[in-house]
This record gives sequence, structure tokens and C-alpha cells, in this order.
Amino acid sequence: MTIERMKMKTKLPKVVVLWGMTVIFLISPSYSQMGEIQFERISIESGLSQSSVLSICQDSKGFLWFGTYEGLNRYDGYTFKVYKNDPENPLSLSKNVAEVVIEDHLGILWIGTEDGLNRFDREKERFAHYKNNPNDPNSLSANYVRSIYEDRSGTLWVGTQGEGSISLTEKQGNSFTT
Repeated sequence: MTIERMKMKTKLPKVVVLWGMTVIFLISPSYSQMGEIQFERISIESGLSQSSVLSICQDSKGFLWFGTYEGLNRYDGYTFKVYKNDPENPLSLSKNVAEVVIEDHLGILWIGTEDGLNRFDREKERFAHYKNNPNDPNSLSANYVRSIYEDRSGTLWVGTQGEGSISLTEKQGNSFTT
């Protein structure tokens, strides 16, 4: 075998590998673009009450609920309805900072604020408030509600911040246990 032929044999696999890699690199961008995620921006200009969103929940009716520093926002895909604290209305949101929003298995919307837990009555568009009462061991352990979770059995767990600790409470009817 001549030296020329040996050089050709060693170049052939390199050419095939380079050609294969070129084909892969040319095809790869078209595959990655197929799964591109598109974002739609929802902003103050769209009607959102505030630009910092603390919590998002989509309810069983399809509404998106946004908790912000300036209230609770309901979005139907086109427009916003904003629920805020009104000091003159005891049935309004207890505080404007809507830290967390969830819907339970019964379709009840729960909102955690700096000033307690709120239960939203959709039909009457008003809020019931659950707050800490130091004289009632079955009230919330603190008023700053940081998290809400519903477990498989339907128990609502409320995480509160107070005195440097977080406590969990379980809602039973209209009272809480710690």
C-alpha cells in the first residue's frame, strides 16, 4: 500500500464525521425553534394594579387571579377587576398586599394578606376576614399570611409570619387549630 492511499484512508473517516456534524448543526436550530415558548406581557397599562406580582392562581372558572402590593386582580383574558382595601368598607380586602391566592376544592378563593386571611364570596363580591385574636386559641396564630395550602383531605393549612416564626394552622369550619 502506498503512502498516498494510507493518507486517503485516514482522511475519509474525518470527512464523514465532519459532514455528519455539519448536517446535525444545520438541522438542530429548526428543531429547537419548534418548541419555542411565547410570552404575553400583562402590565399596568393592561389594567394590572401594580407591577410586582406576588402570587398567581387560575381558578376553576378560568379567571387568573394576581396578588400584588396594590390589591387582588382578577383577569378574564381581556380586562382586570381590582379588589382593594377600603377602610370605609369592612367587607373589602383586609389589606392591599395580597401575598398569596389559592382556590380550594370547593371553589372558594382564599387570599393571604399582611392583615389576615380573606375568604372571597364571588356572588356578593365581598370578603370575610380571619385574623389573630390573642384571647382565642382557635384564631390564626398571626395576621401576616405568607402561604396557604390545601391537602388531599381538604384541610387548609395557613403559614403565618409572626415573632420570627412560621406556624401552620388547620381550618375547621370557622376556627383554626395550631
